[in-house]
Amino acid sequence: MTTQECLRVSRTRAIVVGGHSLDPGEERVAHPVDLLAAAIGGLAELTAAAIVGLDLADCTLPGIAVERARRQARMEACRALRLCQRALEADARNAGYDWRPWVDATIHDTALRLERRRSDPPSGDSLRHAEGLARSLGQACRALAYDRMAFPEALSLAQTHALILVIAAESQDPASRLGSAGR
Repeated sequence: MTTQECLRVSRTRAIVVGGHSLDPGEERVAHPVDLLAAAIGGLAELTAAAIVGLDLADCTLPGIAVERARRQARMEACRALRLCQRALEADARNAGYDWRPWVDATIHDTALRLERRRSDPPSGDSLRHAEGLARSLGQACRALAYDRMAFPEALSLAQTHALILVIAAESQDPASRLGSAGR
């Protein structure tokens, strides 16, 4: 599988995992602004968990605390990714455009960022992506009020940041690393 195909699989899996944020019936009929509000509501937990579970994983914190934080970061990133996707779908339905090219842009941007990250792994990367997710969600909120054409672009970038956080959490999971070693 190519990198982009692997990213699509990871993204789809993350969206399924993130499905416990809203009642499924409510999620289907929710307005984009409601879905954004739900995504924004989880940013504090995501950021805290990402810092402890991903950025500080090599510190002297007890292993169990880091593992719980890593799992929490993954769940919150999956939740954010799902809510962004559902907001994109709802807006596309309401405005009459195809949301799929925006997902393609997410996959492409994620692949580029991960390739750049491999060659120069920065410290505090998870915090930067949590901030990027928050910034993108804020831009999406503003776009709903002032520039509807910028809305899918902001959600695509938000999904990029959330997907990178999901992948970072999975790559630090010992069970995940063992599973990928045989491939």
